[in-house]
Amino acid sequence: MRSLLALAFCLCEPFALAADPVLVFDLTMVEGSGDAPMIVAWVEKTDGTFVRSLHMFNKDKKYYKEMLTWASSREGRETEKELDAVVGPTPAWGSHQVVRVPVPGILEEGMVLRIEQRKDKGGHYKKRKLPLSPDWPGATLTKEGYLANLMITVER
Repeated sequence: MRSLLALAFCLCEPFALAADPVLVFDLTMVEGSGDAPMIVAWVEKTDGTFVRSLHMFNKDKKYYKEMLTWASSREGRETEKELDAVVGPTPAWGSHQVVRVPVPGILEEGMVLRIEQRKDKGGHYKKRKLPLSPDWPGATLTKEGYLANLMITVER
């Protein structure tokens, strides 16, 4: 019996599904003072249709509406329950943080990674759009907005 189970496992192994890809956000914040900025990453289609939030670097929900581009794009398309899974602490000035986010079905042609940054009574950076594809190698953003460095890599 054990031999049959072992044989069955060996025969099925080549057909096992690959793990979903994971985006790794490795970010370092600039030095600053006052309230730390909020950052949100989400995916939308190239036509601007919201797909899903990936990570919100701020766990205080009362400020979500301040992320104007993200809030208006997701309105009516994502529940608070779905959002709870992608929320993390606000990175402090000068800090380093690594976040891993599973992205099943996201690395496809016609998808765009969006990143928005905002500080209360400060700058608002909303224009970053990174086109995705099945073989997307990732990206590095340096000295952009409140980010000293953001390296996005893909674990497949």
